[in-house]
Amino acid sequence: MSRCRLSILILVLILTITAGCSENFGNAVSNMNANATRIAGGEVTGSGSPAETATPEPTAEPDGYYDLVSSPSTSLVQAWGRIYGLPSGTEFTIIADQVQVGEFTIQTLQLEGWSETVRGGSASIALGQIRLDLALEAENGDFGSGSLSFQPTLDEAAQLHLNPRGAEFGGLRMPNDFIPALGDAVYASLTGAQTAALSKVTLSQLSLDSGVMTVRGTVR
Repeated sequence: MSRCRLSILILVLILTITAGCSENFGNAVSNMNANATRIAGGEVTGSGSPAETATPEPTAEPDGYYDLVSSPSTSLVQAWGRIYGLPSGTEFTIIADQVQVGEFTIQTLQLEGWSETVRGGSASIALGQIRLDLALEAENGDFGSGSLSFQPTLDEAAQLHLNPRGAEFGGLRMPNDFIPALGDAVYASLTGAQTAALSKVTLSQLSLDSGVMTVRGTVR
């Protein structure tokens, strides 16, 4: 996947979350561009008084810190999109709950071409692991459920390893590249990109416990 394709994926995910069923595509792009301008310029543009336009966005203060548990109006894909727009060397923190991580992971899978296979699902976070529970349709049309667990770790060189901890698909015959695709989607939830080659961040801390993911690091 090229960097351009990664940008398109983030764009499509943001539009999927923010546009809504009643908003047309043009309005969605306009709103997203306006948000990007405000973020890049460090200001909020509006039609009110100067005092009103100077009010900072709570979820973007300070830059690089996103507690999505306390501010659920910001999605995980939006947080990663903003972090990827920060200058090199900027430190960042993301705190997200397992619902937000699950939504990001499932939407990533579906947008990457697995919408006919992954019909829905969720994530569970505990004891250093992420478990995906999925509603699936097999290659032969059979429906069922499956689960897959990863135990992500950081090595001494700050490289992220997912460490699969088992998969169960209830006898469903899944494509050979399905499990790697699940790993790529989980990797993206932790780093903002599906592979180390595409990632623009270096993680310094990773915590997965009690339904909450916390990642800290630096923009490269």
